[in-house]
Amino acid sequence: MHNFTSNDLLLYVLEEAEPSVRMAIEDAMVSSTQIMNEVLSMKLSLHDIQSYSVEPSPGCIQAILTELHQENIQAV
Repeated sequence: MHNFTSNDLLLYVLEEAEPSVRMAIEDAMVSSTQIMNEVLSMKLSLHDIQSYSVEPSPGCIQAILTELHQENIQAV
């Protein structure tokens, strides 16, 4: 039985693990529900992170535009 680190499993989920590590994790998932659950949890978390969309608030945009406008006036 292998003792995979969280980093090993994360590299697997991100499809960046070495082929030998990838195969070992896939073999371990067949016999270990704990490893399978950890990989599934990481995949779900990655999916959630990738679906987030962050946008500045209108107030933030206005503050930036105001600051740029004031800098532009001072430069003239």
